[in-house]
Amino acid sequence: MSSFAEVRGKAGAARVARFVFIAWCAVVAVGCYDDHPCGSEERCNLRDDDCDGRLDEGFVDEDGAYRTVAACGGCGVDCRDAFPTAEAVACDDDPSLGPICRLVSCPPGFHAAGEGACVPDVPVLCLPCTVDADCALRVPGARCLETASGQSRCGQPCEGGVRCPEGFECRPGAEGSASQCAPSSGLCACGEGMEGVELACVIAAPTEGHRCAGAQRCDADGVGACEPVLDEACNAEDDDCDGAVDETFRDGEGRYVARLHCGACATPCVEPGPNMVATCAAVGAGPEVACSVVCEEGFVDVDRIPANGCECRRASGSGPPPAIGGDADCDGVTDDTTSFIYVSVTGSDTNPGSLARPMRTPAAAMERARVERKSVLVSRGIYDGLFEVVAGVSVYGGYSPDFRDRDLELYPVLLERTAAESGAPPMVCRGVRAATRIEGFVVQASDATRQGSGSTGVFVDGCGPEVRFAALTVLSGRGSDGVRGDESSTNLRAWGLTSLSELDGVRGGEGAPGNTEGLACRVVEGGAGGAHACRGIDVGGGRGGAAECPGSICTNGAACANAGCTDFTRGGVCDIARVLSLATPNPAAGGGRGASPGAPGERTYSAPTNRGVCNFCDDNPTVPRDGGNGGDGMAGAGGTGGLGCAAAPQLDALGRLAGLSGTGGTPGANGSGGGGATAGAGYEVIGGTAGECTDRSGGSGG
Repeated sequence: MSSFAEVRGKAGAARVARFVFIAWCAVVAVGCYDDHPCGSEERCNLRDDDCDGRLDEGFVDEDGAYRTVAACGGCGVDCRDAFPTAEAVACDDDPSLGPICRLVSCPPGFHAAGEGACVPDVPVLCLPCTVDADCALRVPGARCLETASGQSRCGQPCEGGVRCPEGFECRPGAEGSASQCAPSSGLCACGEGMEGVELACVIAAPTEGHRCAGAQRCDADGVGACEPVLDEACNAEDDDCDGAVDETFRDGEGRYVARLHCGACATPCVEPGPNMVATCAAVGAGPEVACSVVCEEGFVDVDRIPANGCECRRASGSGPPPAIGGDADCDGVTDDTTSFIYVSVTGSDTNPGSLARPMRTPAAAMERARVERKSVLVSRGIYDGLFEVVAGVSVYGGYSPDFRDRDLELYPVLLERTAAESGAPPMVCRGVRAATRIEGFVVQASDATRQGSGSTGVFVDGCGPEVRFAALTVLSGRGSDGVRGDESSTNLRAWGLTSLSELDGVRGGEGAPGNTEGLACRVVEGGAGGAHACRGIDVGGGRGGAAECPGSICTNGAACANAGCTDFTRGGVCDIARVLSLATPNPAAGGGRGASPGAPGERTYSAPTNRGVCNFCDDNPTVPRDGGNGGDGMAGAGGTGGLGCAAAPQLDALGRLAGLSGTGGTPGANGSGGGGATAGAGYEVIGGTAGECTDRSGGSGG
């Protein structure tokens, strides 16, 4: 079945992140010319131990950083070794130093001494003291307490559910300090029911002035002997006050022969590098002690550099040379072999491809290797041109210029293709069905420039499971922007319009002022509503409300609703509903048209006057007098967006994916007209009023 795999930049997308590309292929048998057996357990050593195409998986995170407890900041940095006395450790990021080891917690019976180590808790209860620090040195939070005898003795913290021993009770501490276990009797002594309770004491060593932490246990006969509580440590001190120094770490002759204390305390005898065994032992019958380091069986230290261990594994077979440069017999000299075609940036394609006279380009080397049935080795450098996989020809990168070393990080081999059309893949595999391995390259694709096209790093089409890609870092270029869609103005022709300005409606008419002084009262017509139709649908605005001459809206001596609550208030409460039902309003304004038109403004009511004052300010203006604005018509709903690249992308002849055109969006819905405004209030002069006032109408609405 044909297969296709590619790495590309999508149209308009940002640059694809760095990652390791591994095709799903069967493992190709490549022999034993390696410094570790292919398929062994992965170790932290910057190599692909299990031959799965990834380096140090399980020790690095997705960013390629070493942030595990077993490898914090790099291989060989194990936080458990950095804090051997800790119960829990962590690898945390330091803003300036990067990943560093941190002590998280100490095991039960220990507490942290600063940030560097855990030290054992030692009995503190009832220890003689003078200040709190005498007690806290043994157990954090312990304080110096005064007893009934007048002597000061140490308590111990009893917060957080910690119970006190028999004969002691938990008493609150002073403000800001922890509660303390204190003797119930007030005296630090063994009493009834206290069997097994441990009290602190101090042991005097045979050496004058030296003392050790100890403990006494209460039994049926009282307090027992003071016994040491600390084991002997290698520190040239008598930690258990038995008169002997460092006896646990020395042999019968007094020589230091422990693995971590070889010849002296804190002098470890450990392997300086991998594949080594270190042993600490006495030399003869004298006092001399030596640390001997030898290679593990099957390994040889060729370069005599202890730091990189016994780097050469004796092996035989065929395949790529090992990481030290093809020294299969471990004699320190690069093997003179004609089993491979060598490629170097200093070579020439007219050369035979030998170690002394390498070729220049991988493409020419692969063709020669196909004819001579060999594999190709490529040294560090940048190689330009199409790298097309050749059936049966395995190619390995990551070698030093002299081929005496192989390290994919130190000696990267970069493949690019600058002469091809932008975005074309530098590496291609088409229809290969023979056992072939491509390993140890950085593939850099170019940015796409043609609109709607992508960038491909590795193009694989029709290659079978016999082909295996391993340790490839593929850097895809940027995809280009897609083709711009049509602007909305292109739809105007379908609507019979020639410009966007024709979408605007006609402005409605403004309202007119009321009749002026000296003129007879008259009706003032409202402004006409703005007229507009969108695609045959009327979405015009509402007409403004007219202002009528008030006429006879009130009579002296009778209740008048147009006067508001003046004549309709009982007990201080106005019956406003009745006022509005009896009052005579000005004509209503018109509402807008369309799917969601605006409502007309609130109706107004002219007022009466009988005080010879030519205005409508009556005693209680509780009905609307000012003209009200009409409501806005609702905006039309927006059109739906078109589908971007709705169809599947197409693959061009160069192996790049290109997006197709997207679909157009749908038109938006029509907006609706707004409502008209209502007229302002006029006033009616009631008969019998003194003065020269006449009825007047208000201004009309627009």
